[in-house]
Amino acid sequence: CAQTGTVTTFCVVNVPFRGQSIQIPYVCAQILLDGADISFMGLVQEIPAREIRMGLRVEAVWAPPEDRGPSLESIKWFRPAGEPDAGWGSLAPVSTGSCCNSASAKLSDTSRRTCDSGVPSAEQIELSSSDDASFWPRSTSER
Repeated sequence: CAQTGTVTTFCVVNVPFRGQSIQIPYVCAQILLDGADISFMGLVQEIPAREIRMGLRVEAVWAPPEDRGPSLESIKWFRPAGEPDAGWGSLAPVSTGSCCNSASAKLSDTSRRTCDSGVPSAEQIELSSSDDASFWPRSTSER
């Protein structure tokens, strides 16, 4: 069972709500566990919200053994693992799936080089060949 993973996307929550048990701001993130194909949502703590980033390597903080069960509540939250950030290539989608006639979204070579330390803009993402290519704009200027 992997207990380390990578933040693939995140949201910094600054809106209070009734019954809130966590101090704001807090971070909800999609975590891709090592060896997994699908990410899941979890809290990221023990790091200031302004320092959260895509590619951040994290590790699970487990509930005490007596409180663990077959649920996501067994992981209290994730915290920085102290490892180097994952490169952009490990976060970019390889395929949009069969619902889009197997259209593949990919980063251009130039974008891949510039995105290792940040998030690409919409202009940096291009669409590879697809039967439905006209459905997908190549840049924001074509929308």
